[in-house]
Order: sequence, then C-alpha cells, then structure tokens
Amino acid sequence: MLLLAAAIAGAGAAYAAATVAAAAMGMIEGKPERAGRALIVLGVAESLAIYGVLLAIMTEH
Repeated sequence: MLLLAAAIAGAGAAYAAATVAAAAMGMIEGKPERAGRALIVLGVAESLAIYGVLLAIMTEH
C-alpha cells in the first residue's frame, strides 16, 4: 500500500510540475522579471510529492 500511495503522490506531483512549468515558461516569456515567482510555485508543486511520501510512510506505521 505504501508503494501505491507514493506512486500516486509522485504522479500527481509530476502532473502539477508539468502544468506549472508550461505556464511559467509563458509567463517568463512575457515578463522575465517574474522568473523567481515561477520557481517558487514550481517548488510548491514539487513539495506535493514529498508530502505524499511522508503521509504514506506515516499511515503505514
């Protein structure tokens, strides 16, 4: 069950990161000074995977 939960969290984070990255590239093309904000939002999307794995480990024990 731990593997399934971690895989679902990873897949969701990958989808979120891909969506955010595509939107960030469009935003940076128009306003390059906002590149820092785009990286912050991408970091939030990637933190979903970490939270998912931690939650899977915590609920397993």
